[in-house]
Amino acid sequence: MDSPVTLATGRNGACVITTRPVEPGEILLVLDGALVREPGRHTLQVGEQLHLESPGATWCFIDHACSPNARIELGEGPGHARLRAVVPLAPGASVTFNYLTTEWDMATPFGCTCGAPSCARWIQGARHLDDASLAALRPEVTPHLLALLRSAGRLG
Repeated sequence: MDSPVTLATGRNGACVITTRPVEPGEILLVLDGALVREPGRHTLQVGEQLHLESPGATWCFIDHACSPNARIELGEGPGHARLRAVVPLAPGASVTFNYLTTEWDMATPFGCTCGAPSCARWIQGARHLDDASLAALRPEVTPHLLALLRSAGRLG
């Protein structure tokens, strides 16, 4: 089956867009790469102290949004991750996920301009969120972030 996404150039540089209509629940990408201990600008946190790295891979260019159209799901073992659509997507739609659902402390924080009513404005990792923001994100947060939040006394 052909990939439903490809690299494109968006308003902020490289981005990932859909190439055909996508239904909610559809897998957009399987994310793979090397496991590293330190976060980087283009890594994805997949464990409490593990990050997936694959320089130049399509998944490295998925944009952040506070109200995203996709989410990261981790499989068995830290090297297994995939991106799943959460809403219907038309061809040419920019694919986004909320970085705060996977990242504890980002290597390169940035200002968010997504415009969502729930916009976090400054994206630097889940450990920096207030309790209300964490509560709203909790259903989407990856297991390693839940464990880190629990260890930090931020969850019951």
